[in-house]
Amino acid sequence: SRTIGSATRKKTLLNSSVDDGNATLKDNPNQDAFGRFAKDAKISALRTKAIQKLGESTFEKVYDYFVQQRMAQKSNPNFNEAKMTEGLTAFVKNTNDCFLVDQLVFLELYQN
Repeated sequence: SRTIGSATRKKTLLNSSVDDGNATLKDNPNQDAFGRFAKDAKISALRTKAIQKLGESTFEKVYDYFVQQRMAQKSNPNFNEAKMTEGLTAFVKNTNDCFLVDQLVFLELYQN
């Protein structure tokens, strides 16, 4: 079999260690995929998408509802997830439309 020059170079790079002159994610935990910067960007994107999907007025109602319910869930081990989902029908016809808001609230409440 033949080896193409660029393929050989790629293989060499994969087997070599990281250049000490370059920063890695471990070097800056605030900038890594699980750091504060990434979480803030995710929260901002989720908020924007949810508002676009639900409209600002409905988003605010659903958001407040989820915050209230998720706080109750923290203190109540017998929390009923089905009842919470059922309660969303007061705000929206399709409860699946609220998934982005649930993700948003989760990230905000548990980001520490």
